[in-house]
Amino acid sequence: MPYEIKHGRKPDISMIRVWGSIAWYKAKGPNTLKLDLRARKAILIGYTDNAEVYKLWDLELRKVVYSRDVKIFEGVFATRKKN
Repeated sequence: MPYEIKHGRKPDISMIRVWGSIAWYKAKGPNTLKLDLRARKAILIGYTDNAEVYKLWDLELRKVVYSRDVKIFEGVFATRKKN
């Protein structure tokens, strides 16, 4: 409601996705070799201020990464492996 009052229109929420969903992002950087895998598995944990860049938790690297090139599988969540 406050956004509508201030701007006179409803906010665009088309980029909003389900938090905690599995996501694959494009790995970039100087250490990526030609035949290396280009996608990495992560969990969606948020957005940046401009909502164009996704904040992700990389499951293998165990750190936060930011990426625009993301494929999100909404409603698909990571589960712990049973020993």
